[in-house]
Amino acid sequence: MVGNMWKLCVCALALVATNDLVGAQTQTLQDGDDALMNGVTSAQIRAEREGVQKKVQPEQGDKSQEVVFENGLDQGFGGTYQFTRAIEYAEQMGEDPASREAVTENISFTLRTASKGPGPDGIASVVASFERFRARVETPDGPISVDFDLNADLPEDADTLSGLDAMLPALKNASLQILVDANGNVTSISGLPDVASVLGDDQGGAALFSVLEDQQFAVLFSKLFNAEGGVERTSTEDDAQAKTWSTVEEVGLGPSGSLIVTRSWVPRALPSGELEARGTFAASVDAPAVVDEAAPTFTIGSYQGVSRLLWMNGGGLSYLNATETIALQWTLGAESMRTVQETVTTINRLEE
Repeated sequence: MVGNMWKLCVCALALVATNDLVGAQTQTLQDGDDALMNGVTSAQIRAEREGVQKKVQPEQGDKSQEVVFENGLDQGFGGTYQFTRAIEYAEQMGEDPASREAVTENISFTLRTASKGPGPDGIASVVASFERFRARVETPDGPISVDFDLNADLPEDADTLSGLDAMLPALKNASLQILVDANGNVTSISGLPDVASVLGDDQGGAALFSVLEDQQFAVLFSKLFNAEGGVERTSTEDDAQAKTWSTVEEVGLGPSGSLIVTRSWVPRALPSGELEARGTFAASVDAPAVVDEAAPTFTIGSYQGVSRLLWMNGGGLSYLNATETIALQWTLGAESMRTVQETVTTINRLEE
């Protein structure tokens, strides 16, 4: 198992997935990176990846039309959304295959939403409740999972449930209040279950509900109302076919520096009346201003991915499917470590 300084950087890297490091048809994985992931990919990841590939097939659309993604929400917003996030992570010290360790996380939940507002200040209030929550985490210590149908009545002994089952009434009774500004950014969240108070020191169990952490949940939820995922645009350009836009995001990796992610999007109007955007991303390294000799350095080995989103005619996300893989090489003195992480994110507005 890697040391504390390695862990610091690896944990920071795991946050990349929650900050939407997605793109389309970029740089292919190197043979060694692909081999590191072999044998890790779960059935869920494979199914999600196949779903991405099917959904990303070209569809006839008109790029000559003016395409405007209206961020924010209107008075009529509401609906049921299914969120799915699958992450697979593998690491190996040096060239020793026996040191390879892998972790997979699959989280899926269904959320029913309705809006109040927006008011004169442009702030809207969204109320939401959980209808289903499923999660499975596999580590070298073994798998752990939950599957809660939150439309069903609570059992009579709900007050005495312990361990992971104690999260059932916490999720069932959760009433979320989410404030969204005029640009579609989540500004505050209340009502999320306090996982720590329910599960105590059970870190393994807490991993099943990591998406309920305020920042992670806000990043996912912002995608419903903001086509940029809550990241400020850095440039907008007109070309012969469409108005494209780019964003730049910095992902801090502790004393090792930062990962700089640039995303560029090309939108178009579809015959259905929906708007579509496909994105590409590029990743680069920003070294720390002051080098800490006790911290590992990293380089980008390779990356690849594909993403597509559909935006409703009146504004708001109807569908997002994205997959990405990134491989990093870490060095600390004479030691080295390779890490590969694959993330699949899907958000789907369900038919009522």
